[in-house]
Amino acid sequence: GEWITPFEIDQNNPNRIVAGYEFLYESFDKGNNWNIISEAFNGGTIDHVTLSNYNEDVIYVAESSKLYKTIDGGENWINISSGLPNKTITSIALHSLDDNRIWVTFSGYTENDKVYGSIDGGENYTNISANLPNLPVNCAAYYNDDETIFIGTDIGVWYSDSSMTDWSLFNQGLPNVIVNELEIQWNSNKMFAGTYGRGVWVTELPSNLPPTASFNYSL
Repeated sequence: GEWITPFEIDQNNPNRIVAGYEFLYESFDKGNNWNIISEAFNGGTIDHVTLSNYNEDVIYVAESSKLYKTIDGGENWINISSGLPNKTITSIALHSLDDNRIWVTFSGYTENDKVYGSIDGGENYTNISANLPNLPVNCAAYYNDDETIFIGTDIGVWYSDSSMTDWSLFNQGLPNVIVNELEIQWNSNKMFAGTYGRGVWVTELPSNLPPTASFNYSL
């Protein structure tokens, strides 16, 4: 697998795990037994795996600059890269109630090729990079309130929601640091940010107000 081999646990079935190597593997018994459910996509190893929150047959995977999906549990895969820049994909975020709504983030230093969104499962894309700085975007997380998207960049966290056309910095309390991972803990309404060399940070996400960052490192 990759240096950081991608895997995901199904949020609705903790016995189910998918992991990306040259092929995509799936287990329904916590990893005791595995089945291959994909082809060898692009001649390399899978970089990212994202599961639908409500339909176990829908899976998205990325390998380098290519994005693929299945809607039948891996029986058939579709290349949905057309319309995306030929840049390294760094993450795939899905809407929690509509797995045709996706956001894809990119590495690199090409101006304005940072975040793309689709509302039809990858048939068409919209460039939503807007005012983001020309720095790599490393990760993304979807949040239900006002359809907010958080992204981690080389200089911290930004966010945008359904009422905004630009991105706003979301860094209060956070060091000026590379953010490689964003995870939302839904029950507590908290978002965790994993950084490159400065540990893990957490902030509250108020459910009925515009989000205000207040990161700290005390868990």
